[in-house]
Amino acid sequence: SMLTVFLLMPGLIASFFRPMRKTAHRSHVPDITGWGRFLMKSRVAFVALFVIIVPIAIWCSGRTEYAFNDAGIDELKYSESRAAARKITETFANDTTIAVLVPSGNYEAEKQLLREASELDKVKTVTGLANIEIEDGKVLTDSYTPRMFSMLLNIDFEEAEMLYAAYGVENGQYQPIFGNSETYSVPLIDMFLFLFEKIDQGIVTLDADAQQTLDSLRGELERGEAQLRGENWDRMVITADVPIEGEESVALVNELRALADGRYGEGECLVIGDVTSAKELADTFNGDSMLISLLTIAFVFIILLFTFKSVAGAAILVFVIQGSIWINFSFPGMAQKPIFFLSYLIVTAIQMGANIDYAIVISSWYNELKAEMSRREAIVQALNLSFPTVLTSGSILSSAGFLIAQITTEPAIVGIGECLCRGTLISMFLVMFILPQILFLGDGIVERTRFNIKVPEVSRSASG
Repeated sequence: SMLTVFLLMPGLIASFFRPMRKTAHRSHVPDITGWGRFLMKSRVAFVALFVIIVPIAIWCSGRTEYAFNDAGIDELKYSESRAAARKITETFANDTTIAVLVPSGNYEAEKQLLREASELDKVKTVTGLANIEIEDGKVLTDSYTPRMFSMLLNIDFEEAEMLYAAYGVENGQYQPIFGNSETYSVPLIDMFLFLFEKIDQGIVTLDADAQQTLDSLRGELERGEAQLRGENWDRMVITADVPIEGEESVALVNELRALADGRYGEGECLVIGDVTSAKELADTFNGDSMLISLLTIAFVFIILLFTFKSVAGAAILVFVIQGSIWINFSFPGMAQKPIFFLSYLIVTAIQMGANIDYAIVISSWYNELKAEMSRREAIVQALNLSFPTVLTSGSILSSAGFLIAQITTEPAIVGIGECLCRGTLISMFLVMFILPQILFLGDGIVERTRFNIKVPEVSRSASG
C-alpha cells in the first residue's frame, strides 16, 4: 500500500488531473466547528469520563475468554458444515479423540496403561495393540509359545516349532534351537507379521483351514498395525465425553500424562490431539499476546516520537488508541462470549496500526495551527480540518469489518469483522471526543518534553 501510494498514485493524479477536476463536486462532509467549540466549553468532562472508563475496560477485557478451537465459538450465520457437525453431535455424541504415543516394544506396560486409562472418568473407549482381543482373555500383544500358536491356527506343533526357530534365528534369538523351545514365547502380533512375510515370500505354506483362519485375521491385523504401531512409537486412541476446551478436558489430559509417566518415565510419552493443542495454545497465549501488545505499542511509540519530537505527545496518541482497544475487547468480556484468539491478535494489530492515523491527523493539524492562532481556536480548527479524513477512513474500515461479519459463515472470521468494526468506531469516537481535550489540557507537558532533531519534512497523514 505504501509503495502504491508513493510511487503509483502521484503519476495517476498527474495523468488524470483534468478528468478529476471536471468530475469534482462540493464537499458533503459537514462543518463541525460548532462541535469543536462545544468540546472546549465542556473542558475536562470527556477526559474525566475516559479516565473512569479505561480502568473498567481493562478489567473487563481481562475477563474476556478466548477460544483456541473454532468448535468453541457460536456462529452468527447459518453454515452447512457447522449445522452438519451439530447434527452429528446431537445424533451420536460429543466425543473428543485423544492419542497417547508410547515407546514401542513394552507391551506389558501398554496393556497396563490401556487398562488404567479405560477406568478414568469420562473415558468411553480405549484402543491399542495391547487390548485387541484374539480369543477370550488373550490380546494381540500377549506372548505365545509354539504350542499355543499351533492350537490358535490349528497347525501341527512341529510346524509351529520350526516357524518359531526361524523367527528366533532372524532376530538373533537362539533359544528355540539350542534351548527349550517349549518355553520360548513371542508376542502374537510379531509372530503373525513374520508369518505373513514368509507366506508372501513363498517360504511357508499352510493347509486350507489354517490359511482361512489366518486370512480372516490378516486384514484387520494389518489395518490395526498401520494405525497403532510405528517404527519407534505405539499409539493408543482414546475417546472421551469431554469438550475440546475446558477444565474437564485439561484434567483428563493431565491424568493421562500422569499414568503414562508412571509406566514409562516422565516425559517419555506424548499426549496429543485437539484437546492438547487447545491447551498448549491457551498456556502460551497470555504471554504471547502481552509480548505482541508491548512490541506493537513500543514500535508505534518510537515512530510517533520521531515524527512529533515530543515524548508526551507520542504517549498521548498511543494511550488513546490503546484505550480504544481495551474498550473494544471489554464487550466480549461483559457479554461472556468467547472470541477466537487469532481474532484478538489480528484486530489488535490493525486497530493500533490503522486507527492511530486518526489521532495523528488531528495532532498534526493542532501542532501546525497553534503557531498561528490561540490554542483553543487551533484545536477547533484541527478538528474541523481532520474530520473528513477521519470520517472517510474510519467509515471504510468499519464498513469493511461490518460486511465481513455479515457475509462470512466462518465464526473465527466473523469475530475479526465484528471486533474490527466495533474497534474502528470506538477509535473514531475517542479521537473526536477525548483526544482534542487531552491535547489541549496536556499541551504544556507536550511542549516541555519536546526535543529537536533534524528529520525530513513529511506531509500530514491522509489515512486510507
